[in-house]
Amino acid sequence: MSERFIHKAFLFLITSSIGAFAAGSATVHRAQVTGYLVDVSCSRDEAEVGAGWGEKHTRACLLMPACVRSGYAVLTSDNQVIRFDAKGNQRAYQLILAQARDKNWHVRVRGQRTGDELKVSDIALIK
Repeated sequence: MSERFIHKAFLFLITSSIGAFAAGSATVHRAQVTGYLVDVSCSRDEAEVGAGWGEKHTRACLLMPACVRSGYAVLTSDNQVIRFDAKGNQRAYQLILAQARDKNWHVRVRGQRTGDELKVSDIALIK
């Protein structure tokens, strides 16, 4: 075997090990988060505004095709955007369809949190 091959194989193993370690080190924990239901697309556009924009976010926007495709999230009072998993997106969409309210989508979301993503087990409006 050539020295070049051994060097490439060694780099591959090191890179793979670091990637596996980083993926395995993500902490998963039960979480309950409150905030405003938003779509991911608008959360990118409104990030610099601060958390106050979430209260004004409308049902019509939440149901726009591009916003639905981007997925949903909860915007916390400290301006964190915590994205939902696929089932959470479905639950959020069903919640929006079932309600007539236009704004103030203040929600409590429960599930398993890993970083800035939440595997949603329950989502409910806070009155």
